Amino acid sequence: MFDLGAYAHGPEAAAAAERMVEHMRAWVDAGNPSPVLHVLPAHVPDGDLPDGAILDKRHSRVVLTFTPTEKGTP
Repeated sequence: MFDLGAYAHGPEAAAAAERMVEHMRAWVDAGNPSPVLHVLPAHVPDGDLPDGAILDKRHSRVVLTFTPTEKGTP
């Protein structure tokens, strides 16, 4: 078992913390999928990228994805 939470600062702190908690709940509900970091050349077109959060850098495109786990698999 584990416990997750969020703490935020600033005028929009409550909304920011709630968004983070929503993401954490979705991650837990999805079976705690493992993160995978893809680093691809900067010229790879959007359509050839895996689904996930994309960070464009000068020489590369970094994509964070989550690999679903099968039920009962750690």
